Amino acid sequence: MNLTEIAIRRPVFAWMIMAAFIIFGGVAFTQLGISERPDIDFPVVSISMDWDGAAPEVVELDILDAVESALLGVEGIKSMTSEARRGSARVSLEFDLNKDIDVAVQEIQSIMGQVQRRLPTGVDAPVIRKSNPEDQPILWLSISSDEMSRRDLMTYVRDNIKDRFQTLDGVSEVILGGYIDPNLRVWLKEEELRRLDLTAVDVVNAIDREHSEIPSGIFEKPVTEFNVRTLGEAKTVEEFELLSINQRGGAVNYRPIALKQVAVIEDGLADISRINRVNGKSALGIGIRKQRGSNSVAVGDAVKERMREIQKIIPSDLSMGVNFDLTVFIKQSTDELKHTLIYSALLTAFVVWIFLGSWSATFNVILSIPTAIIGTFLALKFFGFTLNTFTMLGLTLAVGLIVDDNIMILENISRKFKINKDRVKASLEGTNEIAFAALTASIAIIAIFMPIGFMPGIVGKYFYQFALTITAAIAFSYIDAVTLTPMRTSLTMGEDKREGKRKIDVLMHKLEGIYIRVLTWCLDNRGKTLTAALAVFLLVIPFFTQLNREFLPPQDQSRLFLILKTKPGSSLEFTDTKAREIEEVLMGRDEIARYMLAVGGFGGGQSNSANCYLTMKDFKDRPIDPELGRALSQQEFAVVLKKELSKVKGIFTIVSDPSLRGFSSGRSYPVEFSLKGPDWDTLIDLSEKSKELMLETGLMTDSDTDFKGVIPEI
Repeated sequence: MNLTEIAIRRPVFAWMIMAAFIIFGGVAFTQLGISERPDIDFPVVSISMDWDGAAPEVVELDILDAVESALLGVEGIKSMTSEARRGSARVSLEFDLNKDIDVAVQEIQSIMGQVQRRLPTGVDAPVIRKSNPEDQPILWLSISSDEMSRRDLMTYVRDNIKDRFQTLDGVSEVILGGYIDPNLRVWLKEEELRRLDLTAVDVVNAIDREHSEIPSGIFEKPVTEFNVRTLGEAKTVEEFELLSINQRGGAVNYRPIALKQVAVIEDGLADISRINRVNGKSALGIGIRKQRGSNSVAVGDAVKERMREIQKIIPSDLSMGVNFDLTVFIKQSTDELKHTLIYSALLTAFVVWIFLGSWSATFNVILSIPTAIIGTFLALKFFGFTLNTFTMLGLTLAVGLIVDDNIMILENISRKFKINKDRVKASLEGTNEIAFAALTASIAIIAIFMPIGFMPGIVGKYFYQFALTITAAIAFSYIDAVTLTPMRTSLTMGEDKREGKRKIDVLMHKLEGIYIRVLTWCLDNRGKTLTAALAVFLLVIPFFTQLNREFLPPQDQSRLFLILKTKPGSSLEFTDTKAREIEEVLMGRDEIARYMLAVGGFGGGQSNSANCYLTMKDFKDRPIDPELGRALSQQEFAVVLKKELSKVKGIFTIVSDPSLRGFSSGRSYPVEFSLKGPDWDTLIDLSEKSKELMLETGLMTDSDTDFKGVIPEI
């Protein structure tokens, strides 16, 4: 017996198989992660190192030269890009697509461990990261206080709030945006040092020696033993002021001097290199990164629920809220795709009922759709995919394809039933007769979509999940068509007494007559038919060449990202002053719901940079533009905002569309290219000329280069 006969002879077994598909597929669905994009690693690894205060030229000579030479031994490198900034170095390695990126990271970690020993003292340990858009924070919360000092607020958030989010399921990392480590500043009194014949080195040595805890061995008794610890670290400012300076120039000072006699101790913060504001008010940002493969929407809901719990217990002067929420768009997008999936299934069933005219046939088709679609969730879980734009698109497209096999087999079974009036015999013979043709049709469809998943480059990595999703759905639909469909018809198929009398049947007969006449004319006039087809093909080509081309269309996600830059060498205070002018423009726009600004940038920013996450109101809540007579879309508002921000002198502004960010392993600009050559001055000159030429075309609104200019030195 083949599969079809087994299903027909043992219908209970077949029903159980169908139930298993639905139940286990449903369980897999609840365990699938939800994200905006597929969780893939770009073939790019970045290495970052900090060296406070070092000039770019020194960073290049003492760090980058050594690191670049060592990394050249890593296999599979496609390109290497290095960048030296004041106080930091960054190296980006792009690998061939067939290189296992996890293996590459391990090789780089091993090499950098050896290089670290040869780098100058003071260079921080290298930070090695893979490039993955899904590693970006999905939520940014903000917290501010009207009464707490900046230092107290940061300490409170670090000690009382951060860990409450870190322990949530699905949370990978909690970032404190704008956080600065608290420290003690020691301001030396020059006159007192001179009077007591002390130097700054004596003070530093005394702090290192006296302000420390060291293990002091074990104290043993006949029955018990005790660890001995020297409590040398000062716990308060007052204790720190009493530290003893008991050496002068390395010699013992028999009359110890208290630290407060030669210095003023200030309880403050480390060097302020970043300033955060939310809607014009000083605040601290809390960024949430999700674990890879987890459900973004579930993590976002859990974080917001935890935030509501925290709001009940924190001091009343603290204000806490959600400032940037990527999960809102992800939820809207996935919900919309789910609804489209349901509507597609219902519409397909309706069309089948219209043309087949049988409730039993329609019922068969309706059951085949969830069996194949829900069964596909098992494949998604097995391959480690998430529900994202590409897998959901594949499922939506598959709805119209998975019924093809069922319709072919149903039609043949129906024809056999009209001849012998035996449901079981008709189901078995009808399926066996057409099974190979259905298999051929399924393989042909798979052959169309499967190669999409093997396209080269980053595009292929994204469409890999799309292609496998459709392939799995088609495979499950064929299994359903040759097993469960004939089993159901063997139990439910009946004679349709209205066949041929319905209006749709009369209309189909008329269309059939027209089609036969057109087909007869085409066969009798083959030359004219081929000429007409060729003419239509040639007429289409000019329209095709004029179509705009892009990977994905921009989407209105009600958010924008601003990149702000002042001239190289600008102080943080100057950049902050210009950023406040930008904020005045933002606060004057009714389309904006809220924003979060970081002067000094996010991550390893510079003092002449600032970044801003901007959240717009929902489209229905935005003001009506008098010229258009409707609200501005996100993309239209970006153009208007760019024009307004360009009026602020002394600061360069880029308005970026976040809906297009993350689809590139580069810097998220739509178009990027490199200039290479042996002469640095010539490259700088050509890059500036290229910027001017590109802006003159009128096709571009922003143009920027990696060269940041020379920072003044003394």
